[in-house]
Amino acid sequence: MSGFRALVPVVVWHDLLRSAERADFKVNEKLLYEGAPGTFLLALQTGRVAVLSSARLIALRGPGDLLGEMAAQDGRARSATVTALEPCVAYKIHAAPFKRLLDRHHVGNVLNEYVLAKFRQSLAFAATRSERPLWRTADLFVRLVELADPQHPDPHLIPMSQALLARSFELSRRVVVQAVGELRERGLLSDTNPIRVADVEGLRRLAS
Repeated sequence: MSGFRALVPVVVWHDLLRSAERADFKVNEKLLYEGAPGTFLLALQTGRVAVLSSARLIALRGPGDLLGEMAAQDGRARSATVTALEPCVAYKIHAAPFKRLLDRHHVGNVLNEYVLAKFRQSLAFAATRSERPLWRTADLFVRLVELADPQHPDPHLIPMSQALLARSFELSRRVVVQAVGELRERGLLSDTNPIRVADVEGLRRLAS
């Protein structure tokens, strides 16, 4: 498990889901929209998502993460769009009942630590933009595999097309195709479409 779910007692996460409204999202469906009012947040139960600001990929999130919690707390417009990379199940809760839940379980400080950790992750992710496309691609694939739920039927399957990777990286598709091709030549990816990771540790060593 990862995200906020991993930081709080199981009873807190279960209480959160019971207090919220379930929402199912299809592949490529938007969970949150950049610029929209931040009146609620989502608790992501299953599925991986991409977080994009002005169409640029700024983060990846997975099961156990909260989405939109900052805007829900300060009431400002959302700073990013969240898109489902695979079928997702999330639970929608408004700011007031969420705050009551935090107070009831005395985990407000845990939320603060979680938000800070997400901010640091985003900074680290942004820092990879200056790296070679090969390293950036390897790093992204490692992140996606690590975010997959333990019960995921195929965690090594990469739920992003090369065209989406190119748009997210703000690179030409040709550059991304070359990077994916080199990773396949090194035996780090399988020769299948969609993309599937063959050697996670090898990708991790390359990305580091």
